[in-house]
Amino acid sequence: MLVWDGYGLQSTHSGIGRHAFELAQELDKLGFGPQIIPSVSALDPAFDKWKADYANFPLSRVKPLSLLAAGYQARSLLARSGAKKALFHGLSNYNIPVLPKAFRTVLTVHDLIPFLFPEGVSKNLHRYLSYQMPKALSRADKIVCVSQWTACSVQNQFPHVKDKILVIPNGKPAARFEHKITNPDKVRLLTISRGETYKRLSLIPEMKKRLPKNFEWHVLTDGRGRTQMSSDPNIFFHQSLTDQAVEELWQHTDIHVHPSLWEGYCLPAVSALSFGIPTLYTGGSGVDEVTADAGVRLTATDDVDDWADAILAVAVDLQNYLHLAKEQWQRLTAWPQVAGQLKTLYDT
Repeated sequence: MLVWDGYGLQSTHSGIGRHAFELAQELDKLGFGPQIIPSVSALDPAFDKWKADYANFPLSRVKPLSLLAAGYQARSLLARSGAKKALFHGLSNYNIPVLPKAFRTVLTVHDLIPFLFPEGVSKNLHRYLSYQMPKALSRADKIVCVSQWTACSVQNQFPHVKDKILVIPNGKPAARFEHKITNPDKVRLLTISRGETYKRLSLIPEMKKRLPKNFEWHVLTDGRGRTQMSSDPNIFFHQSLTDQAVEELWQHTDIHVHPSLWEGYCLPAVSALSFGIPTLYTGGSGVDEVTADAGVRLTATDDVDDWADAILAVAVDLQNYLHLAKEQWQRLTAWPQVAGQLKTLYDT
């Protein structure tokens, strides 16, 4: 029996939620779909198919209580099933509760950014993670990291868990090169990001001021991200879009711009590749492994003039970057293969 904790699966538009949804679909095809315990106030409806028969946990914003609920529901689910053993998988960096020996445990770590950039998260969150993360890593029998960069981060911070770690990267969506729609009169830029300060959305208005008027910038973010940016008639803000609406944004995009200081992997960069779209990004984290030569790597010390110059240079060479994106997309692993690797881990 495979049990997943629902923490982090409140939305398929988050990186963790999308990761889980794609894997659940593919594991289902392999005959090993998860049972997801709802240790959160509401799972995304996309997970209803796999939701265990328990009420949602209304106090999930209090993270220690959510973890206690996950442990209680997992033990109850095992007892109800009559099975002697089960596998518990926490997909959200630290969510491994105290469980009896009947459970084997797997933890997926997407990144350690709260440790690398503590000022980018709340003091309470950083304090809790500093307490809980070492416990979760110690409890886990295996630790899945979504990139080599994340694996190195974990090893550097917690060297005693090195032998538990393996890297299983995120998967890629289907190629959609032929769905791309261009407008010869405009260059459309797209940024998809939450609003934490390390994402550096505040740079976008200053970059935009340095670009010609026919450069149109779309930003899909949350409320925190919106407040970081001043108004500009050629910056268009989006929030809480459907999958179809996000797809349409990508179809009309020429360049993906991602100024975040760090990313464990960066699923938007993978989506960009699937459309043949280049990504401009800050190097030095998991995004390097995603984009390779199909992206333009800037540094954390580059200023808005450097970013604007890079955008202009890419805009006049889009056909070449389309070719590079197609080549890099071919190199990435598809979700069925990612699920196959995870199933192999579950079986060992």
